[in-house]
Amino acid sequence: MDRTRIPNPLVAAALVSALLACGPGAAAPPTAQAPAELAAALAAPDAEARVLAACALRRQGVANGALLGALETLLADDRRVVGVGCGGGWRIHGGGWVRVSSPAREAALALAELAPRSYGALERALGASSPVARAHAAFGLGEAGDSRAVAPLTAALGDPDGGVRVEAARALGEIEAEGESTAAALARLLEDDDARVREAAIDALEQIGHRASVPAIARRLADSEAAVRAEAACALGELGDASVRPELERALGDESREVRREALAALGELAGAGAAEAARRALRDSDAEVRLEALEILAEARSGRDVGAIAEALGDSDRELRAAAAAALGELGDARGRAPLAAALEDPSWRVRAAAAEALGELQNSGDVQALLRAANDPRWEVRAAAIEALGELGDARAVDGLAARLTDPDWRLRAAALEALGELGASASLPHLVAALGDGSWQVRLAALEAIEGLEDRSALAAVRRLGRDPHPEVRAAVAEALAELAEEDD
Repeated sequence: MDRTRIPNPLVAAALVSALLACGPGAAAPPTAQAPAELAAALAAPDAEARVLAACALRRQGVANGALLGALETLLADDRRVVGVGCGGGWRIHGGGWVRVSSPAREAALALAELAPRSYGALERALGASSPVARAHAAFGLGEAGDSRAVAPLTAALGDPDGGVRVEAARALGEIEAEGESTAAALARLLEDDDARVREAAIDALEQIGHRASVPAIARRLADSEAAVRAEAACALGELGDASVRPELERALGDESREVRREALAALGELAGAGAAEAARRALRDSDAEVRLEALEILAEARSGRDVGAIAEALGDSDRELRAAAAAALGELGDARGRAPLAAALEDPSWRVRAAAAEALGELQNSGDVQALLRAANDPRWEVRAAAIEALGELGDARAVDGLAARLTDPDWRLRAAALEALGELGASASLPHLVAALGDGSWQVRLAALEAIEGLEDRSALAAVRRLGRDPHPEVRAAVAEALAELAEEDD
């Protein structure tokens, strides 16, 4: 039998699928023919079979000379394959998210996984006649992370094909290549005619941490392409050079919302009074994502000066931003946030109401008990849960009856949360409700009641705790034994 012939595509796919199913603990392929069959599958007329074969090699580490050669050949094969692969990206296709890959991409990933044995094949492919093969070779070298690739990848930055230059720049960034000659070559690409190349060069210089390139990257804030301007802003924030603050502040007026968001985020990375002032202005931006970034910067600054601006954001048209504003007021811990947060308990979005309840708990002001008790009756369980937890944090005995009323909630999680809150209040008035909950139909609720009683350290509940020692659930019985042991130690 000639084992080098190309098998039927369906047979090849079935064979490779079986190989893919072999995990670390699975049995090895039944015969020594697998490498030859895999080599044949890598050359099968069906692109899916070729993709699956490359995936199998990547996962199993099978790499004789013939297979490495077959993978090298496959680097030029950019046939698009949908729904099959182990290293492709995800795309929306046919109304859902599916994996999209190609034999070339899977071959590059397999060769990267097989490094250092595969290094020669990848470096050799950088000189292939096919730009597809050269680009995938550069991609594979970046994934392999072999420092030997720095010199050939730097040379590939001068490739006539833009796609190759992109992948070479990305690979150098992945490797975090050192050396002024490489950084200088990447910096020259900031003037490349291809916007994709400029963007990749900026990213690579940022990953390398080449601060000497900051002025050149800052000039790309005026690039004709928004994606390049956004990448430049992001890189400047990561490189952390405060000298570019004026350029970033000007970028807050960019027509692209992505550029404005990245510029604001970069200013936040640089910190300082200028960042907070820029964030205050950005709260009036027309784009919700920019406003959200501004809010996050102000929340991290934790300045009482910004309570009013953050409270005003509770009236924003975007519900995510309103929820973030509520959370920020809780983190600030300023009592001036109480009134706007109490009003936010009536917000049409349950996410905002829950965030407001949680924030009021963080402020820990007993004046908010009644507002939180009303929130504990919210139609959404998420809001009720947040309000119950907040009432426990307030520690005000006036909440006992309201929390006790939640012990009839149909959701066991809320009954358990109410018991925990009652325990946190530390009030003797909580005890009858806790003891009654020891008979709840949910073992999780009975366990929560037991833990709350234990926290009160009230020996009048000892008899009820002992009765729970016959509980049908083992976790409850174990907790009873532990609680009784602790009480005995206290007697000693």
